[in-house]
Amino acid sequence: MVRIAFFENLQAIIVSIWVGGVSIKIGVFMWCAVLSLSQTFNLKEYRPLVPPLGILLVVFALVSVENHIELRETLHHITPLYAFVFEFLVPLLLLVAVNVRAWLDPTFPRKP
Repeated sequence: MVRIAFFENLQAIIVSIWVGGVSIKIGVFMWCAVLSLSQTFNLKEYRPLVPPLGILLVVFALVSVENHIELRETLHHITPLYAFVFEFLVPLLLLVAVNVRAWLDPTFPRKP
């Protein structure tokens, strides 16, 4: 049997890419939340909001489910519905709203 070291360590590469992608996704979501919160309260600087929001994120992640079985049920039954709504329907509605507004209002800013 031919053994190639690269293919034996392929799982480690895939897990590394997955962990990196999840870290980037959480970072982008965190940045969007902090920036939108600072704009909501008209703050000049968003950086003071990062530690409290990070602590809230960790606390909610730890107390959101009580055990592994509840986590599994949540991920299989509830999360797909929320994911569809917040990752597809909300962006689609925003896109439609912006296009309708641009079509109805000639003074609406357009891309150069």
